[in-house]
Amino acid sequence: MKLRSTVLTEEYLQELIEQLYGMLEYNRVLERENAIWDKAIGREQTEFVKAFVERRLQWMDSYYCGL
Repeated sequence: MKLRSTVLTEEYLQELIEQLYGMLEYNRVLERENAIWDKAIGREQTEFVKAFVERRLQWMDSYYCGL
């Protein structure tokens, strides 16, 4: 369970997602991708990924702690 107390904490992963989104936004990657693919990738997708990570960590905790 050492990883869950270091690099796999929910807080760490949520912050990592925010940092990566910020980097994509700062470098205008999302703007270019949206123009090329005619999509609207933005904050909503970040929130979706954060919610998925939260649910997945809960599942992993319940599954692996029971082994």
